[in-house]
Amino acid sequence: YEYILFVVNRLTKIRHFILIEGLLIEKLVEKFINYIYILYSLSNTIISDRGI
Repeated sequence: YEYILFVVNRLTKIRHFILIEGLLIEKLVEKFINYIYILYSLSNTIISDRGI
């Protein structure tokens, strides 16, 4: 794996670290759906730091 997708639930402060192979949007969406959406379904907002 080359990157780590880091997702934080702002309400519960639960952190998720998801290993990803590359930065292709298809792979990011696939990982997000498989690991995050299944747990929480879709929230009203998604906040990104845009890789900063």
